[in-house]
Order: sequence, then structure tokens, then C-alpha cells
Amino acid sequence: MEEILNRIIEIDNNAKAIVQDGKKRKEQIEELIDNAYKEEIDSQKKSFEVKLREKEAIEDMKARNEISRIETDFKKSEQEIIDNIINSIKGD
Repeated sequence: MEEILNRIIEIDNNAKAIVQDGKKRKEQIEELIDNAYKEEIDSQKKSFEVKLREKEAIEDMKARNEISRIETDFKKSEQEIIDNIINSIKGD
């Protein structure tokens, strides 16, 4: 009888060890999958950040060019604008 109980306990312990091993393997597989997706997500995030910085740089350059063009146009016609204002005040 004692031998049968010891055998049952041994089988139970083996079953518990198999279940624990299965859980550990499952966790390891899930961790690998999580890491793989994390790397992909990080890679995509970096790619989008680079594209965003490039787009921001392009838009910044466009804005600077537009400001420069407006300043140049204003400087070219500045005297004419002043003369027109003075003439309209004088009533000519």
C-alpha cells in the first residue's frame, strides 16, 4: 500500500513538473514573440520619426523661403509703397 502511495506521489510530482515546464516554455515563447513585435514596433516608430523630421525640415525650408521672398518683394517695392502713401496723404 505504501509503495502504491509513493508511486502516486511520484506520478503527481512528475505531472506537476511537466505542467511547470510547459508553462515556462509557453512564457519563453510569448516573451520571444513580444520581443520580436517590440523590435518591429520600435523599428517602425524610428522610421516614422525620421520621416516626420524630414517632412518638418522640408516645411521649415518652404516657410523660410516664402518669408525671404516676401521680404525681397517688400524691399523692392518699399519706396514705391512709401511714395504712394505720401502722395495719398498729400492728395495728389
